[in-house]
Amino acid sequence: MKLTTEQLNIIADAALENYEFSCSWSKAFLAASEFAKEEGLAAGLTAIAAAVNIAKAKWQAHVVEAKGAA
Repeated sequence: MKLTTEQLNIIADAALENYEFSCSWSKAFLAASEFAKEEGLAAGLTAIAAAVNIAKAKWQAHVVEAKGAA
């Protein structure tokens, strides 16, 4: 079963939230995987990796926004 874009974004948000505290993308990957399992989402490694890449893009958007505000 494929995940929807919305589901991928929810997993990405979980990864991003973890990254904000851990500053580790590998820990964020593990947290995203655990989150998906807890939510009953059938997410394989490829889907988790895609969600983490979305989280990285969101993080970069935050960085650019913060630098623009300075």
